[in-house]
Amino acid sequence: MVSLSSTIINARYSADFSFSFVTRQNILDYELGGVIYIDFPPDFIIDTYLGQCTVDQSFSFFSNCILSNNRFFFNTTNNLWNPLTQGQLNFTIDAIYTPDNSGNTLNFVIANYNNITQNILGRTYSTLNTAYLTYSYDGLQIHVNEDQPIYLEVGSYSDWFNIQMDNSATQSLTLSPNLIDSTIIVDPFPLIIELGQTVVSFRLAAPRTILLNTFYITWSKTGDSYPVTYAPLRKTPIIMVSGTTLQIVNCYG
Repeated sequence: MVSLSSTIINARYSADFSFSFVTRQNILDYELGGVIYIDFPPDFIIDTYLGQCTVDQSFSFFSNCILSNNRFFFNTTNNLWNPLTQGQLNFTIDAIYTPDNSGNTLNFVIANYNNITQNILGRTYSTLNTAYLTYSYDGLQIHVNEDQPIYLEVGSYSDWFNIQMDNSATQSLTLSPNLIDSTIIVDPFPLIIELGQTVVSFRLAAPRTILLNTFYITWSKTGDSYPVTYAPLRKTPIIMVSGTTLQIVNCYG
């Protein structure tokens, strides 16, 4: 990999990512199975993606990206690409949230792939070419459920979960939970943190018919100062479970 960059160096923001690399092998014509894919490290939680990506027009006039877990397959219309004569390639992937945690990420991987035979023709290795990014918090922390996942019994209301400040709030804030599944209920909505408060609480509910998957709350924060006093909240995993609630039965007589 020649270069790697992110438009934002702070954790928990939407950013665009740019990659430049030179492959050691030819990239096959797309009709013969030629594909490039890029693996984001597990530091990134990518639960939604709008498919916005670009590649050098000399490689392909058309490009979109197909997401599978943290892997982005570049869907292009390229002809055979010979790196000896055609050189470096530049890619961008847009609107991906930066990691929840500060510090160095694990390595990104770029691979030259034959989609027909499902063989990797060449790829980057961390031992040969480090490809990581470093992120930092740009404000104080607000913790949801002590930064732990929430296990939600489907078909019922949950217990109360806390959102906690490290110190008393220096201004009023409004926290709006955003979910890709509108059947998940957050109560109250939105949540208001008043000046001087340290804790607010909320409950969740989901229908019995919801898939037993992991969903993520992405929190929007308004009312903060500029520059911000509080960093964005980390995503909150909601793990749907079924048949785990213990019912208490009182017997009399």
